[in-house]
Amino acid sequence: MPLIISGSLVEPITRAALGAIDVDGGSTQQQRALLGAIVEHLWKRPDLDLGTLEPLSPSLAAAAITEPEQRRRFLWMAAALELCRRPISPAQIDRINDYAVAFETEDVTLEIARTWINEGADRAQLDILSFFRGWHSEHEETQLLARKVHAHSPDEQMLELFESFKNLPEGTLGREFLEFHTRNEFELPGLDPERNILRTVFCSHDMNHVITGYEPTPSGEIALAAMSFAAGRCEPTWAGLLLSMAYHEGRLTRHDEPVPLETTLSDPAAVELLGEAFDRGSECSSNFTFADHLSMADWQLSDVRARYNITPRRLGLSQL
Repeated sequence: MPLIISGSLVEPITRAALGAIDVDGGSTQQQRALLGAIVEHLWKRPDLDLGTLEPLSPSLAAAAITEPEQRRRFLWMAAALELCRRPISPAQIDRINDYAVAFETEDVTLEIARTWINEGADRAQLDILSFFRGWHSEHEETQLLARKVHAHSPDEQMLELFESFKNLPEGTLGREFLEFHTRNEFELPGLDPERNILRTVFCSHDMNHVITGYEPTPSGEIALAAMSFAAGRCEPTWAGLLLSMAYHEGRLTRHDEPVPLETTLSDPAAVELLGEAFDRGSECSSNFTFADHLSMADWQLSDVRARYNITPRRLGLSQL
């Protein structure tokens, strides 16, 4: 089930997306890169040529896409495409709003870019986090869900667990988890009291970095989110992809800096990595994203990958 939409709707939704990004003289390189990766690698429709397809206007899109859930999911994709536009454009925001009006659909994702341009990045972050909060628990490490930790103290129990990973054999998931943090000079989840509220999310997220082999670069973060979505095909993993696009392509965290015109998806290698991630996720036998990773800490990483049919990367780790 591609992108949790009906297969028969792939073409009309692609055409509607082309209409949604056709403003200010046309779509941008980054928008076409994201849409092209979705169409070719996630939806498996390389026959759809973005350069020759006729875009659908809001009214025609509403006539073709009639189910409320399918309309809402289209608007989620449109929100991701919106965040790829450089520079961010009032005309782009208004255009996507035209589709929402035609669809008679409201969604918090549509407020992200509008808030950003009108009120700044700090306020826009609240919108994207509000959207993500509905699926926050799905992104937490399973064994840690019920744990309560004082907000002003490190999570000593979690840190002791990670310390025990040093005694695991080389090549195990737990040892590779520690190596990931050492290699990238990251603090272990639970060490910083100010981030304790997200420590269970960071634990799961970093486990998934290790399992998939993507490094925590902007392109690697987007690839991880794309692979997770392709493997899970569910709303929580789509929420994760939109969050990653907002931060690592939209640069929503860079409050005091002008947003550059050249961003992550300006790089053809990053676009190739994104396509590869959709392919690898589609080949997974089940959803690794929300697995009980800690229960597999003593497994060889190769066995964890085999469990979920995670195929090797085509692009080398040093490339991106």
